[in-house]
Amino acid sequence: MNRPETQLTRNNLNNLPQQQPLAPVHPILKESIESFMKRELDYQRTILGTLLYPLVQKKVENIDFAPKITGMLIDFENFGVPDILEFIENDQSLDKVIEEAQTVIMSNKEGGEDQ
Repeated sequence: MNRPETQLTRNNLNNLPQQQPLAPVHPILKESIESFMKRELDYQRTILGTLLYPLVQKKVENIDFAPKITGMLIDFENFGVPDILEFIENDQSLDKVIEEAQTVIMSNKEGGEDQ
């Protein structure tokens, strides 16, 4: 039985269809940023809030502020996904925005008590 020999050569490889390189998977999101950004905003907020809440909870002065601060940080009118990922990955960035958020909450609380 004679079968034609198949040799894999550089020419043969060059003729194969090229695959698009896969976008890198973000270690926190467990998918690529491009893929994550195509998802519904509610899904994005839920995932980011779930990742962010325990970090905020550990750092706030008043534990009752943790849900409010997390909500402030995942508000896409204030911060984008890259900013929120930075908060999750970088303690100093998170500390800074938590401090700012606590100041806002306290000033609103004091202003509301005076009325």
